[in-house]
Order: sequence, then C-alpha cells, then structure tokens
Amino acid sequence: AYEEFEPGPPKEDAIEVARVVDRVIRESKAIALDKLCVEAGKLVWKVVIDIIVLDNDGNLIDASLLASVAALKHARLPKLIIEGENVEIDREEKVEALPLNRIPTAVTVFKLGDVLLLDPNLKEEQACDARLTIGMFFENGEAKICALQKGGSKNFTYEEFERALEIAETKGKELL
Repeated sequence: AYEEFEPGPPKEDAIEVARVVDRVIRESKAIALDKLCVEAGKLVWKVVIDIIVLDNDGNLIDASLLASVAALKHARLPKLIIEGENVEIDREEKVEALPLNRIPTAVTVFKLGDVLLLDPNLKEEQACDARLTIGMFFENGEAKICALQKGGSKNFTYEEFERALEIAETKGKELL
C-alpha cells in the first residue's frame, strides 16, 4: 500500500479520507438501510468498505469515493437459509444487489492563489492553499449537497465558494 497510509495506525490524512467517504455515503442515504434487515431484532447485513491506497498521485478523496461507490454498485448479498437460530448462506441461489437508493459522488476543488483546480496530481495538491470537497447526489436532475469538507490553511471567498459549487455540480454530473 502507499507508504503515507501504511504501516501502523492510520495517520490524520487517512482518517480524513475515510471519514469524508463515509459521510458522503451516509448523508446521501445511498444505501437503503431498511432493506438490510434480514430478521427484525435479530439479523441485519453490515456494510464495510476497506480502502487500500496502492498509489497516491493526488485527489485521493474523490478517487476513494468513486472506488467505494463502484464497490457498492457491484456488491451482492447472498441468499440466506434461516432455520430457527441457524443461518447459512445458500451457495446455489443467485445473489441480489446491495439495495441502493441513489449514487453519490464528490468533487474536490483546490485553490492555488486565485485559481481553482480540479484533480491535481500530488505535487500540485501539496502546493495548494485550500481545498473544498463537495459531496452530492442528483435528484430529478438537481444537485443535492450532502457533505462539505474544507481543508488547507487558507479560506475560500464567497465568490470562490459559489464558483466551486458550480464546478462541482458540472463535474459531478460528468463523473456519474
């Protein structure tokens, strides 16, 4: 795995990536949690996403969310055989898709001086003054913001913030 994220306990950057990805998925209500209940009060599916960074050339939050959403879209739940207290996986039966309500995305807009950038490489990202990750999903063609995460030492002006939102909406549609 990428040396900045391994070995040992997670560093601050790794924790932030995980938290932002988790927040976008949770706050967008991407997963139909009510449909993960197998037997009320007894049995429920648990969804866990592990992100292993093999290479980091910048914009890790967006890349991690895209990978996580792809994993969710392709995840399958096996059919269960429940007999009393015994639960077994039916290996013969076809599996069903993980129940999803919607597909979220995130776009991180980076600020370098007065310039707003998208998808910088690692060196460009390290030179940036600030970043704003905008988590969203689309409903009836309209972007719905579900998460924001600001990073870096500098601020965004109100005008830069508005422009970042416009950029994120355009790029978010493209990513989806």
